[in-house]
Amino acid sequence: MRLQHAQAQDRNTDPSVLDDLAGSDDPGERLLVALNPSTPDETLDRLAGDEHPQVAEAASSRLLQRTLFAAQDPSTPPETLGLMAGSSNAEVRWAVACNPSAPTQVIEALVTDADPEVRAAAVEHPNAPSWGTAGAGLVAD
Repeated sequence: MRLQHAQAQDRNTDPSVLDDLAGSDDPGERLLVALNPSTPDETLDRLAGDEHPQVAEAASSRLLQRTLFAAQDPSTPPETLGLMAGSSNAEVRWAVACNPSAPTQVIEALVTDADPEVRAAAVEHPNAPSWGTAGAGLVAD
């Protein structure tokens, strides 16, 4: 059991081993896998639905961290940013709106986002349309 716990938290553990450990009967071991920065997204997706709330929350949190990082990364492909802009999570949409590489059509969509912080970030983006401020409801009539 100690060997599995050590592997579950070791950044150098092979991703396939982490995936196997994610199927453990021990929720503590699954939690360590969820917290491991080397755990693949597919494994985290599975753990996000775990029956133990701490495991599910840890996996969901790691996935959100990775998504937010990618949403802000200027090297993220425009197609991926477009998909992220449709996220149900306002924090992810805000991160896309702050990404200097976000394409014009993505920013145009975010200018009219339901969340005021997302709209505000999109309006400030260099690719914001000229009608952005009025369309975002950020100017008085």
